[in-house]
Amino acid sequence: MQRAKKMTLNCASIWPDSLPSLIWRGWILAGSNPETMDVSNSSLGGALRLAYPQLGLTAIAQVIAQIPEEAENICQTYDLRWSERLSQVLKMIGCTPVEFQKWINEKKFSPRDLFPLLAVRDLSEFEPVLSHLARSSLTRSLASQALEWSVELFLMGVPFSTILGNKKDWWASLRKLRRPIESAQTERREKFLREAPLPSHTAGQWLNASDQPALEIKLQASSAKELHQLLDKLKSVSDAWEKLESST
Repeated sequence: MQRAKKMTLNCASIWPDSLPSLIWRGWILAGSNPETMDVSNSSLGGALRLAYPQLGLTAIAQVIAQIPEEAENICQTYDLRWSERLSQVLKMIGCTPVEFQKWINEKKFSPRDLFPLLAVRDLSEFEPVLSHLARSSLTRSLASQALEWSVELFLMGVPFSTILGNKKDWWASLRKLRRPIESAQTERREKFLREAPLPSHTAGQWLNASDQPALEIKLQASSAKELHQLLDKLKSVSDAWEKLESST
């Protein structure tokens, strides 16, 4: 009898040693117990679900790399729509640094988050950015945007020393490099808000600062007279805003 092969699968779920090892058509999907439970009559996706209710992209890519003929079934099991583009993303993951692969799972990246990397011909050349991303503390949303901007800057020929130059506030630095006009406008609006002659008992903030900005001002008044005075004082804020718009 041919010995079952142990599947390489890096994920957070741990199959208890007290349970029989899960076997599917000659593969040990989970466990190290000599006692086994054969689920070969199930689809591979169904068998994986028993041990791993949730699998990140890296783990899914690892399974498919070992049993490629089951790719579509595995992806459907974990609610991924099979396509040539998804296939390219999953193959690409195996070409990235291990720390980046773990980070993908931790951030729960979707295939779409990784689409920009498909434009990079040789991922080994892009490893400095991938390693930096894996060590960053960015949220998933900001990390996804940082990856997209980094790829664009790399393809434009911007050196890594510039892309990774400002490690203290990396995301803001990338935005300034990739969208200099928008960044300059945002800085002017923030400066305006810091220096605007807002009366007491009012607070202001920019809404949708990167696209058709709107200035929100909150007032607190204890009488109609006080409200009238506050509104009258806001005229100077309006004048300052007009100057800001005329300068952009």
